[in-house]
Amino acid sequence: MHEETGTLDIGAQEGARLLTAAAELVVGHLSTVADGPVAPAEPGTGQLRDWLAGHDFDRPAPAADTLAEVMGMLRQWGVHTTHPRYFGLFNPTPTWWGIAGEVLAAGVNPQLAAYSHAPAAVEMERHVLRFVAGRLGLPTAEGSFTVGGAEANLTAVIVALTRRFPAYPGSGLAGLARMPVLYASAESHLAWLKIAPLARQAGEWGVDFHVDAAWAGAVALERDVRLGELLARRLSEEGWPRVNDTPLPVVCVADPAAESQGPEHSAAWHAAVADHVVRSGQAWLSTVRLAGRPALRLCLTSHRTTVSDVEAAVTALNQARALN
Repeated sequence: MHEETGTLDIGAQEGARLLTAAAELVVGHLSTVADGPVAPAEPGTGQLRDWLAGHDFDRPAPAADTLAEVMGMLRQWGVHTTHPRYFGLFNPTPTWWGIAGEVLAAGVNPQLAAYSHAPAAVEMERHVLRFVAGRLGLPTAEGSFTVGGAEANLTAVIVALTRRFPAYPGSGLAGLARMPVLYASAESHLAWLKIAPLARQAGEWGVDFHVDAAWAGAVALERDVRLGELLARRLSEEGWPRVNDTPLPVVCVADPAAESQGPEHSAAWHAAVADHVVRSGQAWLSTVRLAGRPALRLCLTSHRTTVSDVEAAVTALNQARALN
């Protein structure tokens, strides 16, 4: 006699075939993504909605076929952060170890809300955090991994509020006798406002000072830093002087001729250059304002990026400048 299972349980054998099909699609994508454009010229909203209209949920479809369709659409209509010439936001290319780890985590689905539910997962996390802290020269480290900068920054705000206002966890902001004040730099993360204007002032006034640590591990990957230095040097040689000062592989440049015609013209001109590069599919970069100064921002985050990719980005920028 066999016990009935829910309709969502397709069985281990079929599950293995499904995971194998997904793995083959991922391997195929990562093996060929560098051969195609970094981003589509257009978002393709109309074509995507037409495709989705054919999936009305009224009839079943083979899972493997659906996976292949989804991968095809993701490849055609999206910015590929796994591309070696993606010089955009902080979206590092995943490693094979990371991808395999995501599969294990998804399959086991450990409940991290309580230590008693997942002591192995929690202790692994703490062990890795202690190792990373040691490599970065930090004496101690308490924390947790997050899915991205927005969650990490929100966590920092909650910790700061709890430390300064012990009643906050129970009553929230409405229960505080006075409202807390947040200071933010002009270039702060859009997810929330950073916590202090200057480190010196923070010390003098007893203000919690938060520094976004998303780069912590990357700073200890010297290869990206060297590539960032190469990118800055090559762009400078081509008439794109760097306008930011940091050892991190975030290179911000501006065209002197465009700047000479005023900030409004400069902002529009640099935005047009960035748009041309992105539409060409040769690379992905973004615009930024540093102390109100319009510029182009190139951020190296992929372990797949090579010297030839750096040169390709320089070429793409030069071609866009010639057309604007």
